Amino acid sequence: MEFVESIIRAHPIAQEQLQPLIEFSRKKLWHQLTDSLEKAIQLPIFKEGDNLFKLYTSFIKPIDEKLNPLRLAHILVQVSQTMPAEGAAQFLEDSIKGLKDKEARVVVQAEQGVLLLRSNKVTEAKQLVESARAELDSIAMADPTGHSAFYKTAIEFYKRMGAASEYYRSGMSYLAYTPLDQLSH
Repeated sequence: MEFVESIIRAHPIAQEQLQPLIEFSRKKLWHQLTDSLEKAIQLPIFKEGDNLFKLYTSFIKPIDEKLNPLRLAHILVQVSQTMPAEGAAQFLEDSIKGLKDKEARVVVQAEQGVLLLRSNKVTEAKQLVESARAELDSIAMADPTGHSAFYKTAIEFYKRMGAASEYYRSGMSYLAYTPLDQLSH
C-alpha cells in the first residue's frame, strides 16, 4: 500500500482512481479491488517507466491469489507489455507458474506466444499455440476473453507461417470473441 500512497502523493490528480485501491484492500473487497485495479492501470502514470511493474510487485502480487484469476492474467499481460521483451518473457514465465486457472494460463500463454514470434522463435511459438489450443478446448464454457487472447496470437502465428486458411479462420474467431470496444482502429 505504501507504493500506492507514494503514487498518490506524487500525482494528486490520480487520487480519485487510486484511493479506492487502498480502501478495498483494507476492507478485503477483492472483486471491487480488481475492478478498481483494471481502471487504475490504464492511467498514464502507469504507462511511463516501471510504475506498473512496481505496482504489481508491491501491491498486487501479495494479494494475487485473492483476485479473479482471469482478470489477474489480463493485468499480468499489461504489466509485461511495459517491459523489454526479454524481461517480459521471464516475467510471464514466472507468473504462469502461480496460475492454477486454465483460462488464465491461456491468456498468459497467448502473450508468451506473441513474444516468441517477435523474437523469431517460431518453433517454440508453435508448441505454445498448440498447447494453448488444447487447454482452451478442454474448458467447458470458457470466457470469451481467453478465446480472444488465443486467437490474437494464432493470427500472428499463422500469418508468419503463411497458412492462409488458418489465418482467416483465426481472424474470424478473434473478431467473434473480441468486444468491439477492444478492437483497435
